[in-house]
Amino acid sequence: MKNKQKEISIIITYIGLILGIGTYFFVTPFAIRSLGESEFGIYNLVYTIVSYFTVLDFGFGNAIIRYTSKYLALKDYKKLKEINGLFIIIYSLIGVISLVIGVILINNLYNIFPALLISEIEIVDKMMKIALINIVLSFPLSIFLAILKGYEKFILAETIHVMKLLLSPLSIIFALILGYRSVGIITIQTIVNLIISIIPLIYCLFKIKIRIALPKNKADLEIVNEIIKFSFYVFLGMLVVKVFWSTDQVILGAFVSSTAVSICSLVSQIAQYYSSLSETITKPYLTLITKNITLVKKEKIDFTEIFIKVGRVQTYLLTLIITGFLIFGKKFVVLWAGESFIQVYELTLLILIPLTVPAVQNVGVAILQALNIHKFRSIVYFIIAVINVFISIVLVKKCGIYGTTFGTVSAIVIGHIVIMNIYYKKKLGLNLRKFWKNVMSIILKALPLVVIFYIIEFNIKKTGWITLALEISIYTLLYGIILYKFIITSEEKNRMKEIIGRKKINESN
Repeated sequence: MKNKQKEISIIITYIGLILGIGTYFFVTPFAIRSLGESEFGIYNLVYTIVSYFTVLDFGFGNAIIRYTSKYLALKDYKKLKEINGLFIIIYSLIGVISLVIGVILINNLYNIFPALLISEIEIVDKMMKIALINIVLSFPLSIFLAILKGYEKFILAETIHVMKLLLSPLSIIFALILGYRSVGIITIQTIVNLIISIIPLIYCLFKIKIRIALPKNKADLEIVNEIIKFSFYVFLGMLVVKVFWSTDQVILGAFVSSTAVSICSLVSQIAQYYSSLSETITKPYLTLITKNITLVKKEKIDFTEIFIKVGRVQTYLLTLIITGFLIFGKKFVVLWAGESFIQVYELTLLILIPLTVPAVQNVGVAILQALNIHKFRSIVYFIIAVINVFISIVLVKKCGIYGTTFGTVSAIVIGHIVIMNIYYKKKLGLNLRKFWKNVMSIILKALPLVVIFYIIEFNIKKTGWITLALEISIYTLLYGIILYKFIITSEEKNRMKEIIGRKKINESN
C-alpha cells in the first residue's frame, strides 16, 4: 500500500509539473497584455521578494517528515506529540520573524528600488502588505502538509501541492477577468493559498487525529540541535536556489526598470522548467541508487555507468527541447509574449546552453546525498551564488539585463561545470571522457536535422500558432525517428519494451 501511495504520488507530481508548465505558458501572455509590461514586472518583482521568505523555513520541513516517520516507526507517541508542539513553536517564531522583516522591507521600498517610479513603488507597497499576511499565516500552516508526508499520505500531499501549483496562475486569470490588476491578483492568490493550506490542518486534526504537547524540560529540547544539524544543508540548498534564480529580478528592479524585471522573470522561469524536466527523469532512480549504495560497498559501484545510463535519457529529452528552442524559440517568444520581449529568446539560450551540463548530470546529486558527501556541493553552490550576485551588481549598471545574465552564466560554468566535474572525478571516480563521449554522440547525431530545420525556419517568414505547432510537430516526429533508429541503444530499447510490457500486465490484472 505504501509503495502504491508513492507510485501514484510520483505520477501526480509529473502530471502537476506538466500542467503547471502548460498553465504558466497559457497565463503569461494574458497577464502581460492585461497588466502591461511595467505592471507585469512589478507583479513578478513582488512575487520574487515573497519567494525569498520561503528560505526562512530553514529546511525544517524535511526535518518534520523525518522525525514524524521516525517516531511513528518507533511507536513513540509521546515524542511524536512533543515534536509536533516543538515545530509549532518554531514555525510560529518564524512567522513573527517574517513579519518583522516584511515591515522593515515595506518601510524602505524607496531606498531599495530607486530605479522604480513613485507610482510603481506604491503598487509594490500595497502588494507587499497583502503578501505579508499570506507569509505570516502560511508558516505555521505548512507544518501539517509535512506531517502528512511523515504519515506517508503521499497522494493527498502531492494533490494539495498540485492544487497550489495550478490555482496560483489560474487565479491570475480569474482576477483579471473580474477587472482587478496586480493588487487584486495577489489578494485572490492569498485567499486561495490559505484555503488550500487549511486542508492538511483539518485532515491532521480530524482524520489522523494528531496530538500536540509542548516540551516540558531541557531534555526534551536537546533534539533541537539534532534538527538544526539535519536541516542546515537542506536550508543552504534552498538559499542557493533562491539566490541563483531570483536575485537578478531584484537587482534589475533596483538598478534598471520594471520592464527589465518582466523580461528576466520569463527567462528565469523557462530555465527553471528546463531543469525541472531533467529532474523528473532522475526521480525514479533515486530510491534504487540509495538502496544499491546502502547494500553494496562504494568501491564496487561503477558510478560512470550510472551517470551514463541516466545522463543519456536526460540528453534525449533536453537535446529536443534546447534545439527546438534554438530553431523555433524566436517565433514562439514573439507570439507568446510579444515583440517587445524578443530579448527573452537570446537571453534564455545563453543560460540554457551551459545549464544543460548540470541538467544531464543531476543523478550525481542523488549519489552524493546517498553517500552523505553532499556538503562540498552545497558549499560550492553557495559560493557561486554569491559570485553570481557580485558579478551581476558590477555589470548591471553598464550592461543592464545582459550584465545579470552574464553573472548567472559565469556562476554555472565555474561551479556546476568545472568544479563539480572535477569533484565527481575525484570522489566518485567518474570517467569524464567516457561520459561526455556518450552525451556528445547523441547531440552530434541529431545535429544534421537541427541545421536543416534551422535553415528552413530562417527562410519561413510566415508566423502563426497553427504554422508553428505544425513545424514543431514535424521536427519532434523526425527527431523521434532519428533517435530510435540511430541513437537509442539496443539495451535501452529492450528496457523500454520491458517497461511497456510490465504496464500492460499490471493493467490486465
